Amino acid sequence: MPRVSIIIPFYNAKSHIERCIESIENQSFTDFEAIFINDGSTDGGEKIVISKSEQDKRFSLISKENGGVSSARNEGIKAAKGDFITFLDSDDILMPNALSDMVNESHGEDIIIFSSSEIENNNLQSFSLSREDTCKYTLSYCTIPEELQKFNFRAPWAKLFSSSLIKENSLLFMQGIKIGEDLLFCLNAFCRSKRIKVCNKYVYKQILTNGSATQSRFKKGFAESDREFYLALEKILKSEALFEPLSTQYYLNALNGFLNIVKNTLNKKSDIEKSQKKQYLRALALEEPYKTALKKASLSSFSYFTLPNKLLLAFVLIYF
Repeated sequence: MPRVSIIIPFYNAKSHIERCIESIENQSFTDFEAIFINDGSTDGGEKIVISKSEQDKRFSLISKENGGVSSARNEGIKAAKGDFITFLDSDDILMPNALSDMVNESHGEDIIIFSSSEIENNNLQSFSLSREDTCKYTLSYCTIPEELQKFNFRAPWAKLFSSSLIKENSLLFMQGIKIGEDLLFCLNAFCRSKRIKVCNKYVYKQILTNGSATQSRFKKGFAESDREFYLALEKILKSEALFEPLSTQYYLNALNGFLNIVKNTLNKKSDIEKSQKKQYLRALALEEPYKTALKKASLSSFSYFTLPNKLLLAFVLIYF
């Protein structure tokens, strides 16, 4: 049985998946299995994984019809045999000592959160976590610590999960949720954890490309996906008795989501007719959670936003 299971979903990753494979192959820690899940690729990238799996039995491939990253990760979870599970995106890489650092830091914790770095247009930005002690809090009686929100709390990568935590609690990614599915999975995992450790060792490098989700472009179905995420988040928070203590933060985030919807709707490439945009946004402003988020907005809310969004918020509050 391998010590660590690495779960790597991919879709049309031919241009960069070899780089990802090399970062796994070059690990100083060797007791792992790398599970690649081909989510219906059409570019032949899976052939690179097949070739590697024939050379090294630690690498394996699961192929499935396209169903999204959540369904792909879930297939990886079901197949994982390791004591620990970690996630890797196919366009990112692990640092050479990542698995060694992860395993060596494990002393009975349910989750260990590590530091990461981000590269966009050849610019490197590092995200360092300051605490190295074992945090014996759970989200049942404590809000999400600020430093976890600040760094990579939302993402499943740069974390080492106890396999027993995931399997005994039947933790899976929510299929059908296209925005924020990572956060929902991590929140569920945190809510069921007794011991969480934060470590400042760098284990992960996120490589952002022109095709990444961070790029400014029109996103079809964005409003519906954003609303589905917030309703799912509200359900989780209420089930864990966390909604009341986190309601201010929740509605500020939902307000930010609405501002992003406004920008997306006003995009020149929007599929909503120009004459219908005003009616569309006004109808959406009457739907939860945006209705309450707009109602709760006040002067103090502006400090939460960047200057461009402050100006947009002022317009939205007047307009709606």
